[in-house]
Amino acid sequence: MRERRRARVALAAVLGLLVTAGCSVEQEPKLFDPSQNGGSPASPARQEPQGPVRAGPVALPVTYELGAPADGYELPYYNGRVFVGEEPVEVTFGFRVEETARNNSKLLASNLEQWQERNVTPETFEADGETGYFYEEVFTAENDAEPGTSRFYVVAKGAVTVTLTVFAPEGTELSQESRDAGDALAASIVFDESGLTGEAGTDQGAPAVPFTFVPQPSLPGPFDAEFGGLYWADYTFGDQQVQVSLREDPEAEKTYRDKYEQAQGSPAKPVDIKTAESTANTIGKQVDEGYGVAPSSGGDTVLMYFMVRKGDLILEINAPGEGTKPLPLPIREAVTGILGTATFSQG
Repeated sequence: MRERRRARVALAAVLGLLVTAGCSVEQEPKLFDPSQNGGSPASPARQEPQGPVRAGPVALPVTYELGAPADGYELPYYNGRVFVGEEPVEVTFGFRVEETARNNSKLLASNLEQWQERNVTPETFEADGETGYFYEEVFTAENDAEPGTSRFYVVAKGAVTVTLTVFAPEGTELSQESRDAGDALAASIVFDESGLTGEAGTDQGAPAVPFTFVPQPSLPGPFDAEFGGLYWADYTFGDQQVQVSLREDPEAEKTYRDKYEQAQGSPAKPVDIKTAESTANTIGKQVDEGYGVAPSSGGDTVLMYFMVRKGDLILEINAPGEGTKPLPLPIREAVTGILGTATFSQG
């Protein structure tokens, strides 16, 4: 059941993100494959939030500690999912944080565009003062998706987009009770970005779920939050940063190879993490491959960048520095601390 859910969630929130030394982001969200149109359900009634809950914390497949106390952290990009129902009907929240698309959600826009391309007119609902959209349709084997009935909601506010999927597998009826529960859950969403920033110290930035919702009697919980494929934290040390990106990538081997080849063509010679004395017995033992560069100017390190891969999981650590200005000691200690304490829980 869990693997089936993950496969569908992956289809419903594909995110391609490549963190380079300059930290650029490329995204191409795809939430729907072409499918036959379904019926037009009634608009969900607004439910005033009473007794909201928040799922969490998100369980990350890699944990670490900074080697020096940071002044603070920010999570400008990440996503996850919250399971609120499993059988027979599966109910799943998805969420994305995208700071560069604040008040202009790319995920919401992508859904609206794809609905329009398929001549689908979604219904609307209201959550936390924002207009959201939802649509119910039937998927068949010809749709290149898991057969069944899916009721999908999406709403955005600030840097956060929340989706909700109520799915009845083929052979299971999507009851009116399940529809009503989905409507109430969607309408009860309240956005909360307060956990996306905070004091860091030497701790890893905690990826708090950035919204609350009101539980429904038919879906009593517990509500489990999980890593949804992307986590990016910026740690601030004075006026400089250490950036950490963790993501699942179905083409991880190619992604790693391409970036490694780029690094080989740079003035800084890549160091193999699996054989380097400082990393071979720590992070080097846990990963399939990894490299790092730390170019210097006048004998002083001016930037540090490391990339490791384990299966389809990629971890990148980047301290971009400021031109030829030497990296401050706390920055260097933070990077080496992450490399020395990173623990991969993924099998």
